[in-house]
Parts: sequence; C-alpha cells; structure tokens
Amino acid sequence: MPNTLPESLKPLEREIWTYYRELPRLLEEEHEGRIALIRDDDVLSVWDTLGDAMQAGHEKFGFERFMTQRIRSTDRQALEPYFVESPTRVVA
Repeated sequence: MPNTLPESLKPLEREIWTYYRELPRLLEEEHEGRIALIRDDDVLSVWDTLGDAMQAGHEKFGFERFMTQRIRSTDRQALEPYFVESPTRVVA
C-alpha cells in the first residue's frame, strides 16, 4: 500500500505525480538543477530560475493552481513511496 501525501500537498497531487513520471526524461535531457513549471499532467517548460518559472506560471494561469519544482535526481527515490505502480498508474 502506498504512503499518502501530507494533506498540505494533496491539492498538488496530480502535478507531483506528473513530476515523478517525467523526472527520468528531464534528467536525461540534462535539466538537473533547473526549475520545471507543471500544470495537471504536463511539464509546460523548464527555467533557469525559480523567479522566471513563477513569473511564467502567473502570466499563464494567474492565481490558479500550478507547481514549480527544482529538478533533482534524488527526487525519484524520495517520491517513490507515494507513487507505487497501480492499475491506474504506470510507473515510468
């Protein structure tokens, strides 16, 4: 049975899953250390700074939900307990 995300992260569960799923590709494309802009099931863009990613997110979505995340190789292992393989989710 997977661990559950803390309640404070539940609103971003879809974006966190997207980041987890796309992390191998982002690392393969040598984006480690950069900032991903994520909304729903898509990594929309990758930025050099958090400020640039936040600005792009606010310009596109205003005050609607989006997520920015620094791309780190260690995140795959850290997030794995929350996103085990299930019939509705295929782990990349």
